[in-house]
Formats: sequence, structure tokens, C-alpha cells
Amino acid sequence: MNLPRVDFYLLNAQTTDARYTTMCRFVAKAYEQQHSVYIHCADQKEAMDVDRLLWTFNDTSFLPHQLLDNHAVSPVLIGYTSVAMMKDFDILLNLSLTPPDFFLQFKRVVEIASADSAMRAKARENYRFYRAQGCEINSHHLS
Repeated sequence: MNLPRVDFYLLNAQTTDARYTTMCRFVAKAYEQQHSVYIHCADQKEAMDVDRLLWTFNDTSFLPHQLLDNHAVSPVLIGYTSVAMMKDFDILLNLSLTPPDFFLQFKRVVEIASADSAMRAKARENYRFYRAQGCEINSHHLS
């Protein structure tokens, strides 16, 4: 079994808004490169917030996406529960604070952490988790 590559995007900004803006930009770029992305949220409220954000973050382009349900067919899906086999999806963008138990189904995992001290502490925990699993890990510092 191939382990996913894990990329941590570390922001200088401490706000949640910066984290979500980075998420939107990442998803748009992944879509342009014809990747499929599953955005894993902490809960239903965050999933709905992410859904709204993806509709409004860029008024000059359309990013096809939808909330995960039994009939979801989109290159970008948003959910908050354990996912049954998503083998057709390339990238897991994890917005929850812990790595989901299904991360091995993806070729790549993306974690975005703001500069907030609590968020960075969680990112360090997740980094240790992925490293213990044997995943290749890359860190990217964004301004």
C-alpha cells in the first residue's frame, strides 16, 4: 500500500479567515490541475460554512463543489463524517483538528495551520501522527 504524502501549509496570520482563504485558493488550484478534493471539516456547521465560502470567495470563476451525500458527484466534496471509500479522490484537505481515520484512502493529505498557538500545537501533534505512520511530510511556510 502506498502511503499518502502529507503537506502542512503554515500561515503567518493567526486568523481563521486566513486559513479558510488559503483553503479556497488551494482547492481552486487543485481543481484547475484536474485533481479531486475531499474537504474534511470538524462538524456540520463548518462544512456548511466552507460550502458558502467556496461559492463566494472568487466572483470571477466557478468552483464546482457540493456537500457530501449519497448522490454527490463533484470534483470537490465537503463533509464531516467518516468517509466510505473515496478511492477516486486524490487529495484530502483536513480542516478538522485531528487526522481522520480514513486518510490512507488518499494520495495526498493537506493540513493548513494558522499561526495561532493552539492551532500550531494541533498541527505539531498531527505532524507526529503522520510521521509515525511512515508518511512523507513536507512543510510550506506561507506569508
